[in-house]
Amino acid sequence: MKIHEILKNIRKQKGMSQEQVAEHLGVDTTNYGRIERGQSSITIDRLEVLAKLYNVPITEILNINNLTNATTKIPENNTNTTEYFINHLKEEVDFLRGLIKAKDTQIAYFIDTNKEQKIK
Repeated sequence: MKIHEILKNIRKQKGMSQEQVAEHLGVDTTNYGRIERGQSSITIDRLEVLAKLYNVPITEILNINNLTNATTKIPENNTNTTEYFINHLKEEVDFLRGLIKAKDTQIAYFIDTNKEQKIK
């Protein structure tokens, strides 16, 4: 699940409107709606604000709670262990790509912040 989908799901679970969340973030509702539709990105700072607002760890929003391990024991009742292992590795690769993307977002944020501080 992508970050924008997770944000929408958590907001709905918490019984909040887009207007309430947008106001809390200090953005207009249209801009926040774009974030939830995946049409606009969100900064790490704003993700931290939302994590506090929703009282959830930021890792839940970033979808990194379910870290798996390639050495997970293969079930003994699985007759095609090679296929199972390959599928498991594919899932891990997808998960790790998500982590890398999240880290790339953080790095871009820190680079931008550093540039802004140098300008001041």
